[in-house]
Amino acid sequence: LLTLPTAAQDWTRADTHRQILVTTLSVMDWGQTLRLTEMHGEKHEGNPILGEYPSRARVNVYFATSIALGFVIARALPPRLRRVFQYVCIGFEAGVVGDNFRIGIRVSL
Repeated sequence: LLTLPTAAQDWTRADTHRQILVTTLSVMDWGQTLRLTEMHGEKHEGNPILGEYPSRARVNVYFATSIALGFVIARALPPRLRRVFQYVCIGFEAGVVGDNFRIGIRVSL
């Protein structure tokens, strides 16, 4: 049976709010990346894990896994490192989503 470390017992309402923001931005990035798969070579994906022209299935597996793994990591970290991890994720995803909007990639599910 898998049990989370005791750091999970220190989870706060602020941790939940940050994780919701991380997840929201990740879902927006996911939607933009799905939109990119419909652009038929007009633009390409910058994430080397996905490759330049990923399939919708690859995008779906990547983001579902990424969101779940991000939560598990945040939950397992001690409070101070959790905050750092969540803020780094928020900054990264906000940058990606913003850049995508700037180049004309909107959210599409």
